[in-house]
Amino acid sequence: MKQPLIELTRHVLDRSLLWTHEELPFSAALEEGHPRVLVIAGENAAGKSLLAQCLASWARQQKMSPISVSIRERTGAGTFELAGMRRMMMFGDESEQSTGATSARVIGTAFRTLESRAQENVSGLLVLDEPELGLSDGYAGAMGTYLASQCLAMPDLACGVAIVTHNRALVRALGVGLNQQPTFVKTGEAASFEEWLKGEQARSVEELLALPEVDRTQRRKVGAILEQLRAGVR
Repeated sequence: MKQPLIELTRHVLDRSLLWTHEELPFSAALEEGHPRVLVIAGENAAGKSLLAQCLASWARQQKMSPISVSIRERTGAGTFELAGMRRMMMFGDESEQSTGATSARVIGTAFRTLESRAQENVSGLLVLDEPELGLSDGYAGAMGTYLASQCLAMPDLACGVAIVTHNRALVRALGVGLNQQPTFVKTGEAASFEEWLKGEQARSVEELLALPEVDRTQRRKVGAILEQLRAGVR
């Protein structure tokens, strides 16, 4: 049985220079599960969104159609007017809806786009970045159940869905709804799917306050690698 999402993820981790470069500050480990549902987890500044972006980029190179939805765009301040227009078109007027209702609506639209791509004979990859943002654990669990139902209804041609998340309640409910553990990538410190579900290492206040500088340092390192790649230097 072909497993294009697992193959794509392994391909990125094994061959993309952004995940094999000797100076990359991130690491990641793949644990196979559901062939078309991928969960990318890890702590802040551990490279989750970078991996999701790489998957979307490589999917495009493989003639797939990546569909990226970041729930963080709801509140992100767009530098350009286009960013504000995209946010308005995706999320509408949030003063009239709750955060959860808005997120569910946008995600439902994304899955319908995945289906429309299949009708055009195009394999789509849906990338959802933090779909639980702004939700309590109870509603995050409901979001996991909703995502499972949408994933099970995906057209056969779809490559699958990659979900970037911090939220264990969402992932537990997702696994129950799928009746199978999702394929799992943990960025940063190594941990199996079961270990991650049990809980993560507690962090100190000092580590919390240092997080912005850690994030800036990681971004600078990735930026330097990108500049090397653009210049044709590994």
